[in-house]
Amino acid sequence: PAEQLRPAGTLEEVIAFLNEDARVEEPGSLFCYQNDAWGLLGGIVSRASGSGFEDYVGEHITGPLGLTRTTFDLSRVLADRNATTLYATDPAGNVIESPKWHDSSALAGAGFLRSTARDLTSYVRFLMKGDGERIGIDDALLQEMQSPLVWCGPGGSYGYGLTINEDHHGVTLISHGG
Repeated sequence: PAEQLRPAGTLEEVIAFLNEDARVEEPGSLFCYQNDAWGLLGGIVSRASGSGFEDYVGEHITGPLGLTRTTFDLSRVLADRNATTLYATDPAGNVIESPKWHDSSALAGAGFLRSTARDLTSYVRFLMKGDGERIGIDDALLQEMQSPLVWCGPGGSYGYGLTINEDHHGVTLISHGG
């Protein structure tokens, strides 16, 4: 229930939540997609790099790829005259305009990056070309990201952040539901 949710204001709060409430198994024994763990990964990147996660992503990924309208900065998104309108369902089931944009720097690695269709198209083209040199990584890492690493249901496997369906009507479908 929403009234029982706790805000995650800091990385330490995310770590405390994971230590208290997350199911922990031996590495490799259980697959469970968990946004909080991706938030933790963002914190690990931040600590290891010595810079904020948002800054790291800008310097090492979105900047080199030319994704100029992809940002974690919600105020920048809301100032854009082309920003989308969010919708929600009220308690009666009516679709209404939603004033609520989710934002949490402590969980930035869990998906608070906002983008445009054009920038997303550029990112997908980058993944399809497998040109890791553009962001300073080996092409094999991009391939591994798009390769089945763990089974996650009929017809589907999971890579690093991506779902892979190797036989979707005769083609390989690589996707992400976020």
